[in-house]
Parts: sequence; structure tokens; C-alpha cells
Amino acid sequence: MAYCLLSPINKEFYAMSKSLKCFYDFSTCPSSFDIITYLISAEITRIRRGLDSLSIFILKGPLHGFRVDNKNKSFDENTMYFQNVIMPSLQLLPSIKEITWCDKKNMQLKYFEPGEIFPRGYNIYQPILGHPSISGMEFVPARIRNDMPGWFKAPSYAVNLVLNHIKGKFGEKPIITISSREAEDFDINKTRRLNLKSWEKIFEKCMSQGIQPVIIRETEKAFDNKPFFKNIPEIPIASLHLPFRTAFYEKSLLNFFTINGPGALGMFGLNNSCHLYTFDEDSEVVSSNFYKKRFQSCIKKETYYVSI
Repeated sequence: MAYCLLSPINKEFYAMSKSLKCFYDFSTCPSSFDIITYLISAEITRIRRGLDSLSIFILKGPLHGFRVDNKNKSFDENTMYFQNVIMPSLQLLPSIKEITWCDKKNMQLKYFEPGEIFPRGYNIYQPILGHPSISGMEFVPARIRNDMPGWFKAPSYAVNLVLNHIKGKFGEKPIITISSREAEDFDINKTRRLNLKSWEKIFEKCMSQGIQPVIIRETEKAFDNKPFFKNIPEIPIASLHLPFRTAFYEKSLLNFFTINGPGALGMFGLNNSCHLYTFDEDSEVVSSNFYKKRFQSCIKKETYYVSI
């Protein structure tokens, strides 16, 4: 995999390259786990178009390199997600062969064919806020078309780290993971939080049968001094190291998620996962009306996506 912090466009190189050129533009894209749905959308598109690899271009935004309105995150929070989520996520698709991080002024799309660009119709000067490639709206049309899926896969070094970690900490016990969501945004009634009393009973039952539960905290809570449960281990490295987290999911018996960013690793990873959703009509992004509008919009716009 080639990495480049500032790469002028080489016309001759890209003329020979059968790669999908993918633009993650911080003018409109957030520094968050949304990169996960973006990448799997790009991988599905690459497969459908019969291209060999992905070339990822991360374009700097207008406010210290990030989006002006970035889900109320501070610069430090944006940087943390960039370092611990955005960049490590690019290790999870073997098809990614090149990564470029640069200013828009260094990009010239005229050397690319329209069928080589992702998202479809991307315009450097007019990027789309909330593009379907970020929100996951492309998945429904992809399913309707019977597109071949793409999958995240942990790199081999991360798998070896996880196997050694599990053997040293838990021996031969089968493992279940619970990935917490602790942020307060978009969770007015706390329906996306762990129900601690309910999980206590589940953990007791699991351990009585020789199954080891572990908690994976949110990235910013990795080293919280107050654990959720006294006798249930937490895995800080999994909160901070995305390839390790992905490998841990792959090597666990079962993984539980709520509606959160890491859940996409369960949906589109080589693992067994269970996703626990509860509609909350007071929180826009988890309301029944939100999903109804999004899925209906996907179906109505299918003719648009078919031409991708």
C-alpha cells in the first residue's frame, strides 16, 4: 500500500491504473465512524464496476483541515478520530492500494473518467453534504440490484496480536463482545446505552457456561477509571486500535452492537454479530420516521443508483 501526504496527479500513472478513485472530502464529510459506511459503499461500487483496487483521496476541509460544522466536535476530537478511526480504517480493505492526503488545489479530476470516480458525480467545488455514500443510503439499492458485497478484513498482524491477547487473558474460553455507545448526542432517552441490569443477568448466565464477556468502550472512554462492571474485563486497545478491534470481532463467538459507528464493522466484517435496535421517536436519527424516509428515498432513487 502506498501512502502519500501530498501527491500531484500523475496523468500517465492513472491512465494505466484500474482503480476506483474515492474522495473523502472533509469540506462535508465528518471525522467519525462514518468513514466505515463510506468505505464499504466504495468497495461495493468497485466490485460492481469491475475495477481492481481503491485509491483513497482524503481532502482537507476549511477549518483546520476539517468540516466547519462537524457534529459539534472540537479540533482535538476531530484529530483523535482522524488518527484512531479514519486512517486505521484504511487498513481494513485489502483492495486499498493507495492513500493520498492533500489540499483540493492539488487535485485535478480531468485525468479521471467518470466511471472511475466515487462518489458518483463528485465535484471538488460542490461536494454534497450528507451524501448517500456516507449515510449508508446506497446499501438498499445495492441489495435490490443483487450487487456482490464487500467485506472488512483485519490485517494479519492485528489477528496475531488478538490471538496472543486472547490466549494470555482468557485461554480457550469462547468470547462475546459488547460495544458500548456512551455519547449523549442523538440519544435523548438513552435508548442507545447499555442496560446495565439486563446485561448483568446475561453475563452471569454466559460465565456459568464458560463463555467470557468483554466490553469494548467508545474511543474517548478507552481509559475511563470507572468500568461498567466490576468483574467484566474491558479492552482499551480495541477502543483505540481499529484493526485490533476488527480482529477481535473476527475471533469472538458473537458480537453485540447498538446503533453506533463500530456496528458497521459487525455488519460488513467477517464475524458473527447481533445488532440491537430500538426506535426512539424523540431522537431524530433513530426514529421510525427517519428510517421510513431513508429507505423509501433509497427505493425511489434506485434508477439514479443503477447508473453508477
